Amino acid sequence: MEKISYSRVWNLDKVFIGGSKSSQFLEHMNRLAALVNILESSIKSLITPISINEVIKVVPLIENIATIRLYLSQANSFITCLLAENPKDQEAATLRGKVAQEESRFEKELSKLKKIFTYTKEDVWESILETEKLQEYRFILNEWRENADKNLSEAEINLISDLMVDGYHAWGHFYNNLVSSIKINIQINGKEENLSVGQAINLRSHHSEEVRKEAHYVLETTWKEKEELFSKIINHIAGFRIQVNNKRGIKSILEEPLKKNRMKEETLNTMWTVISKYKQPFSNYLERKAEMIGGTSMKAYNFWAPVTKSNQVITFEEAATLITEYFSQFGSELEGFVRRAFYEGWIEAEDRPNKSAISFCAGFPLTGESRVFMTFNGTLLNMLTLVHELGHAFHNHAMKSVNGLNNVIR
Repeated sequence: MEKISYSRVWNLDKVFIGGSKSSQFLEHMNRLAALVNILESSIKSLITPISINEVIKVVPLIENIATIRLYLSQANSFITCLLAENPKDQEAATLRGKVAQEESRFEKELSKLKKIFTYTKEDVWESILETEKLQEYRFILNEWRENADKNLSEAEINLISDLMVDGYHAWGHFYNNLVSSIKINIQINGKEENLSVGQAINLRSHHSEEVRKEAHYVLETTWKEKEELFSKIINHIAGFRIQVNNKRGIKSILEEPLKKNRMKEETLNTMWTVISKYKQPFSNYLERKAEMIGGTSMKAYNFWAPVTKSNQVITFEEAATLITEYFSQFGSELEGFVRRAFYEGWIEAEDRPNKSAISFCAGFPLTGESRVFMTFNGTLLNMLTLVHELGHAFHNHAMKSVNGLNNVIR
């Protein structure tokens, strides 16, 4: 039987050829800018709907917004992938800035539209939502109307959108870049290894307790050395959020995240109550695992330790075979999807330094594909991470037929 081999480096050229120098991506950005220009012009001439006859003006707006969201999602996913595989790609960083500018322009116009909707009389609003063209958007349009920034002027909304680019989001990008630049020196089998944060984190499930322990404390020491810098980053992010929330009239720190996750506070409290009530079996498991490892209590560096003496390494091909085999039990569609992901190079799994530490799945709605990013070094935990991210990818696949506006959470 012919031995199957899969690439551990993903194929991004199927999305946009040429990486951060892609002319295709620049064409995509030009189309995106043109769509936002149309949106700006349309909203500028839009007045508050006063009858059902106004729906003829609203429908093209909504359809354009749906398309823009797909274009933004495609662009953001591509840039995220480029900077994950090479955090030092300055051209990709520049492109991220351009995407952020278009997203800021879009969010400004969307905020204006939401506010216009709040001025629409209830009976007119309901009649508009009952039209054939807008029925499928009822949920998201009602949500827009309900969550519009009623306390902010247009100038304030625009200012916040602009500051998001070089303020709120910029601090988050800075944190990710900083983590990606960190190098971790660890002794493994008598040899000093210079690892990325992602590679060092993978050692939490290493078969040797000494390696797990050293990796844990080296990572802790590294974070301790940078705690002042990290705390400043987090404080700036939190400070920005607090000031914006004050302007919006948001008093509780939970209000915005609850709205974004479409949850009530009672639901969140119930979830935590259930966790507290039923956590004992998990605590018992950790205590028993600690005993099996040879300790009296669970150490942080042993949380992900294997419970057997085996130091078996799972190859990427073995992981692919196992995942495909077990996914096939849930149907041929899921099996075929996973096979396609491995065969067509949707997964960046190479175990190397100079890549991001964070595993993720990025969806590309315009091309109907996804990309999975991780660092695979042959552990069971790596395989579970791969399964998890492929689950997100299958969700993207399952949502392909859903209209763009309803497909994007926010």
